[in-house]
Amino acid sequence: EGWYGMGCSAMCDEVPPGDCHVSAIYLERSGLVGSLPSQVVALEHMASFDVASNQISGSIPADLGLSGSLYSLNLMHNELTGSLPEELVCNPSLRTFKVDNNHFSSSIPVCDTDTAMVQFTASYNELTGPIPDWLFLGGVLGELQMTSNLLHGPLPASIAASNSTLGSVYLGSNLLSGPLPEAVGCLTEMYFWTLSDNLITGPLPASLCAMTELDNIQLGHN
Repeated sequence: EGWYGMGCSAMCDEVPPGDCHVSAIYLERSGLVGSLPSQVVALEHMASFDVASNQISGSIPADLGLSGSLYSLNLMHNELTGSLPEELVCNPSLRTFKVDNNHFSSSIPVCDTDTAMVQFTASYNELTGPIPDWLFLGGVLGELQMTSNLLHGPLPASIAASNSTLGSVYLGSNLLSGPLPEAVGCLTEMYFWTLSDNLITGPLPASLCAMTELDNIQLGHN
């Protein structure tokens, strides 16, 4: 029998001991308390780590980002604090990063390495600083959620780099300012976009008319 909340790379009773590894931890809504153990880093074959909706506190161990196998991370709805570790956020193997409804208060790290983030959600925290270009430059981002933070600065023109993949963007209730870049017209797959409750100014770009899949855009209270 397998362990509760654990996934393995193979049926451990059918392969040699050295060929069986923990590849996933799923402990959502399991009543967990305390901090994230640094020993998780030792699970070098772990691809998915999900401990959402618990009462985990403290900071994210930076070493968690050293795993070359980590594909999906879900820490939503906990009591985590501190910063988002660069080693983790910029891990080139990471595709899904979900930390909504915590108490993070840093800026989003700037990544120098190539990333291929598909889903980045960090709503309802206290994140500051600008939206970094690297989120879009990988060209595969499909969903961005950062509602109710303290993000400021303009919406980067680099958003157009995700023109064929980006479907939904939630950036309401921040401090974003400046006009919408003309490049938004390249986002031909976008169907939902909220920028309500920011400091956006200027005219709406004519290129919005090229966003043929756009079903809902919210720009109130700017």
